[in-house]
Amino acid sequence: MVNLIHLPGGRNCRFRVIATDGVNTAADESNAALEVGRKPPQVSIVAPESGAVLTLGSQFIFVGQGTDPDGDPIPESSFVWTSSRQGEFGIGARVDASNLSPGDHEIVLTVTDSDGLTAQARITVTVREREPVPACVGDCDGDGQVTIEEIIKMVNVALELQPVGSCAAGDANSDGAITVDEIILAVNKALNGC
Repeated sequence: MVNLIHLPGGRNCRFRVIATDGVNTAADESNAALEVGRKPPQVSIVAPESGAVLTLGSQFIFVGQGTDPDGDPIPESSFVWTSSRQGEFGIGARVDASNLSPGDHEIVLTVTDSDGLTAQARITVTVREREPVPACVGDCDGDGQVTIEEIIKMVNVALELQPVGSCAAGDANSDGAITVDEIILAVNKALNGC
């Protein structure tokens, strides 16, 4: 028995059976054309992953994939992205979604094939406000200046030798880590003052 779900659709389909015993081969084809139902596209959202937290003001790209099991190409204009908060926000397999508003979003990618059949993929993302940069990045003790000892402490946090809490002011973007860029900000504050 042949499961037609896994076959491309069409109106003039035929089956060909080939059998062999390793030496002899025989083949036969169906006597009449038959119709196999057309299939909706297969769609997935490749990036970002469901549950991602995105920061407002940063560029984030959404990437989807769609294929037509019937073998027809799917044009870019057939990929439509919508948000539960904002409605349609992009067309194409790859879209810039930097204009999403803060909050939780259910993102739906709808793909329509040449037969008008549709399929959807869904993810959820959270867009959060950018955390304000502390007035004096690297001022671990809050005395209004950055010292070499505080910069060393930041380096130790970046190397995971100390917890981030030992210099919370060094974590300028509040992402739970201190990076080289944040250490450079602190060095500039040490040189130029807070």
